[in-house]
Amino acid sequence: MLGKTVLIIDDEPRLQTVLQMTLEIMGQWSVLLATNGEIGITIALEQQPDAILLDMMLPDMNGLETLAKLRDSSFGQEIPVIILSAKDRPVSDEQIDSYKISGVLEKPFDPLLLSDQIYNLLGWSSLGAVDSSVN
Repeated sequence: MLGKTVLIIDDEPRLQTVLQMTLEIMGQWSVLLATNGEIGITIALEQQPDAILLDMMLPDMNGLETLAKLRDSSFGQEIPVIILSAKDRPVSDEQIDSYKISGVLEKPFDPLLLSDQIYNLLGWSSLGAVDSSVN
């Protein structure tokens, strides 16, 4: 494992399973799961994941409400968040800036490309990346 931990906040159990398997196998990350915004915020503040994948359509509060509440905490201000959405343009450029959103991934997504997309959005080094400083 690379030591990265990703929190998935999504209320669809099948999608959570696909995301979890994909990120554990392809990304080699640890995965935490939450089915709504309140649980997600609690887990994020307690566990301090390296990133959060946040669905926009949640049962108790939507993704932006969840993110606003997370950003209100000093511990939740710096956690990178990637929005997951079935909508074509779920957030505006202003919202991306004001909520410090690291990126947006559209559903449905290609599980084979997902880890690389997350690596790229967050600026993380991927497993296949070669460190050019090593001779």
